[in-house]
Amino acid sequence: MTSFNLLLWIAAGCALQLAIYLSINFWRHWQGYQALRDRDAELNLPVTIDAAKKVAEATSAAWSGYRNFRVARKVVEDNVQSISSYYLVPEDRQALPPFLPGQYLTFQLALPSATVGTEEIIRCYSLSDAPRPDGYRVSIKRVLPPQGSNAAPGRSSSYFHDQVDVGALLRVPG
Repeated sequence: MTSFNLLLWIAAGCALQLAIYLSINFWRHWQGYQALRDRDAELNLPVTIDAAKKVAEATSAAWSGYRNFRVARKVVEDNVQSISSYYLVPEDRQALPPFLPGQYLTFQLALPSATVGTEEIIRCYSLSDAPRPDGYRVSIKRVLPPQGSNAAPGRSSSYFHDQVDVGALLRVPG
């Protein structure tokens, strides 16, 4: 027997072991799937909409272009005033798309600039409330400069905490 033949036998043995392993795992998965189907049939559970279809419906309902949101309420969440929550309602009073886990809003902010009048910056903040059909809430923590550093504090978080109050309009791209 040559070394090439021995290598072929070893490769065939490895392939056979892999095929057996995959077959056993498939069989176990199939049995679990059948058990779930049988249990659902016994309990007569209703069929639910596929999660992918829900996501597609939710994303198709989002607006295009920009939409203005008015700050309906501003709540300072801690004693040191480092976190504030902003309750936002759409200025056009149109319905909002369904809330999705992990959703965030993107804000286009016009911040005062040292050289020119204002500077446009974009920042994203996660929604921080349970789904509501009439508005969103974002909670923003003030970003302080690192201790012992000459670095500036967070521009957008400082803007929100110092400049954005009840009644302010915020521009949100869709």
